[in-house]
Amino acid sequence: MTEEYYYLPWVPKGAWLEERYVRCGKDCRCRRDQPHGTYWRLCWRERGGHKKQRYVATEHLDQYQLALELRRQHVAHRRRGRRAATAAVARARGVLRTVNARTADIKPTYRRRQVYSTR
Repeated sequence: MTEEYYYLPWVPKGAWLEERYVRCGKDCRCRRDQPHGTYWRLCWRERGGHKKQRYVATEHLDQYQLALELRRQHVAHRRRGRRAATAAVARARGVLRTVNARTADIKPTYRRRQVYSTR
């Protein structure tokens, strides 16, 4: 990793950027047809479904977009690993079922192995 990644802003899991236009409520041009903007907000949901948001300055927008992309890549990489592990477990279970089916007529032995002392 290069040093610039250490200076990226923290991005919560599942976050996204929203472009917003705002009406100020004063006797202004925004009341008619031209709201103020473009403002950017970083939005995410916390436990319980509560939506959180934080204002993102326009000069920091590129950093947040890069941080979001890296976060998405990291999550995708973890999902690929989890999928591969799940597939490997499924294959192992299939092999075990096949072995159990082929050895069903062999009488199982449940005796404990005897350990002899070497003295």
